[in-house]
Amino acid sequence: MRYSFLHSSIVALSLMIPAQSLALQAPGERSARIAVSPEFAKFVPAPKNDLKIDYNYWNEILNNLVFLTGVSTRQVAPKPEPLTGSRFVTEHTSPYRLEGNKIPFSKLRAEHVLTLQEYKRDLEDLANTTEIAALPKQEQLVYWINLHNLTVTMLIAENYPVMKPSNLLIGEGKVPLQEAKVISVNGSKLSLRDIRENIVYPNWEDPKVIYGFFLGDIGSPSMQGQSFTAENVDRLLDQNANEFVNSLRAFSRGGVSKIYKDVARFYFTNFDGDLRQHFEQYMWDEVYEEFAAVKMFKVKSYEYDIADMEGGHADHVIGNLTINGKPVNDSRTFAIASYTNQIKGKTEILLKQGRIKRGKVIVGYEEDTLSEGNKPNMKSSEQRP
Repeated sequence: MRYSFLHSSIVALSLMIPAQSLALQAPGERSARIAVSPEFAKFVPAPKNDLKIDYNYWNEILNNLVFLTGVSTRQVAPKPEPLTGSRFVTEHTSPYRLEGNKIPFSKLRAEHVLTLQEYKRDLEDLANTTEIAALPKQEQLVYWINLHNLTVTMLIAENYPVMKPSNLLIGEGKVPLQEAKVISVNGSKLSLRDIRENIVYPNWEDPKVIYGFFLGDIGSPSMQGQSFTAENVDRLLDQNANEFVNSLRAFSRGGVSKIYKDVARFYFTNFDGDLRQHFEQYMWDEVYEEFAAVKMFKVKSYEYDIADMEGGHADHVIGNLTINGKPVNDSRTFAIASYTNQIKGKTEILLKQGRIKRGKVIVGYEEDTLSEGNKPNMKSSEQRP
């Protein structure tokens, strides 16, 4: 494990001419897919330049911060055991805790939070000198996703310990996390919900954009271990969609995540029919069999617990550990040690299920090295009965 995104200074953002291989969006008129209110009209995409934003520093932070957990086994996690000689459980208890990547918020210190705050200001300041809506459309999308996810991470880190991010109240006005106007872009005060529902969803037609937004809880799409860029955004959104759609968080026992209901007016107006068509793009064969048998979807309970490794609270330090056979130089809490061991057990299940091959998929803080041939088998909707 590494927690050394701990650099004291911020690498300045830069604007660069993109590589020749990057397909650029042609200039166009401002025209939202769905009507937006006047206060958000200036963010309707109108690409007219070929500039590119450098996210290398945010990428470095995520490389060192996000703990990868792999795809779902489609099995609920067992109830954790209490501490020896005690009735108390001091670790994550969510039955979905082994799904979705995690952030060890308890390990972040004041200097790390300051780094996040400064980088957020850099992204905001960029919009004062460069018109975001004039960038190539893919550049605009990754700007909004990266700024959104950075802000979620920063706000939770500022207020940790937090058990349920949706319960966070921000500022003197005690405004809910998703509604707080904590982002300043080109003179406009924006909330996290504004970015999603008033800027991105009305202007991007493909519903897979919903998988780019991390909400801080287990029920949401995962935070990726790398930054989104114009070059990788399609691949990372597909990767996140594949993980989420095939997880229990998205679909189980005939119920679907409330995330889909929340975005229905943008992407799933014919809820059952549109959602079936969407799921068919990503579902594994065995999940599709269960899915196809459902006559009408219901909205299942959402998992509001924090997407960290300790259930929203720091625990007793137990000293240095060895993880995956390698010594770890900084201290671990009991909860993090337990969680890491549970993920090792999950990996063994995935190997037995044939979803991964030994030596090809690594969880934790190493990059996923899945080759195309080792990915779960998926069929297109045309191939299915």
